[in-house]
Amino acid sequence: MKAVLASLAVLVAAASQAQMKMSLSVNGEPLGTATISQKVDQAGHLKQTIHMSIDFHGITSTVDTSIETDRTGRPILEKSTESHGSDVTTTALNYLADSLEVSRNESGKPEVLTIDYPKGNLADASAVWFVTITPNVNATTTYVHYDLPSKSWQTKSATYVGDETVPETQRKGHHIHHDDGELWVDDKGLPIRIELTQAGVKMVLRRL
Repeated sequence: MKAVLASLAVLVAAASQAQMKMSLSVNGEPLGTATISQKVDQAGHLKQTIHMSIDFHGITSTVDTSIETDRTGRPILEKSTESHGSDVTTTALNYLADSLEVSRNESGKPEVLTIDYPKGNLADASAVWFVTITPNVNATTTYVHYDLPSKSWQTKSATYVGDETVPETQRKGHHIHHDDGELWVDDKGLPIRIELTQAGVKMVLRRL
């Protein structure tokens, strides 16, 4: 469940602007809500926050995430606090000039790692699509992403599929296919629907 929440946070952060609420369901069962906010500062950096509140089989979980990226979509700093019952985990990913610093504290056990960057592009251009940039149909971005659960670098990609009717609605949206799931956003980059399927679990966020 933790890995699925982490992936969902990445998807939400790639498709948010201003502030809004969304409903959250897992395999069709309503489980909670998410509040998303974003602003672009004077330097052109995107600063995003996500709060998710989930009740899964009687266990209450919350995920609070803040992400800062530069104008190209390259991450600068990511912080998260995950609460699952009595377990609390805090994580910070600080993208330095030559390496990634990962600070993690899980149930009072701190860990700090310094990880060299791999070859490849760190910037996810889709993070700014329809926020500050309007991509062409079939525009694709490929980048390397650090995956916390596996403690490894992974190559990810996202493609702007085009405009279509958002599932379970009558409205149009910009469809972005991501290796981690599907997103439909409006003209300002605000999410209308987000889907993530992982390990047989399908999570859906719908705009309220």
